[in-house]
Amino acid sequence: MFHLRGASTAAAAGLLGIRGLHGASGLQAPKSALAKLRKKTGYSLSLCKKALDQHGQDVKLAEEWLKVTTFNLVLSNVFHLYRMHVQAQALELGWEKANKLVGRNTAQGLIGVLVKGNCASMVELNCETDFVARNAQFHQLLEDVATVTHEAASKKTVDSRELLNIIVHN
Repeated sequence: MFHLRGASTAAAAGLLGIRGLHGASGLQAPKSALAKLRKKTGYSLSLCKKALDQHGQDVKLAEEWLKVTTFNLVLSNVFHLYRMHVQAQALELGWEKANKLVGRNTAQGLIGVLVKGNCASMVELNCETDFVARNAQFHQLLEDVATVTHEAASKKTVDSRELLNIIVHN
């Protein structure tokens, strides 16, 4: 065992190749790059340091990574809030009772085909009994769904949410 006289503990550790607990991560982000990234993005020191460490101290790559990461985080939070809103709305509308019917057999129904020009749509609409399938309202629903589906397909911009919204509100 030996002692270095007149040297600080940090300097002695550096000479001996010993890392402190705070330096165990390997690469240290230069203070100028870290300060620049933090000032430019406004993110926390630890998040900016992590971004720089993962991208080899490249400020531009770290900034892009932060943008993508935070966008994905915001997007997942939005979907979570939307899901919670839909669940609350379902409870308000009494859909809990409808959930009990989910497993029931829908072996009856109709298939509607709509052809206009060089575009066609085929829709299968199921129900539990043949009495419902013969109902005029059921026939009208099938016709409406086939028409909306055909219109969406002919525009070549099919957005399932928009399609569902049109079907539900018509």
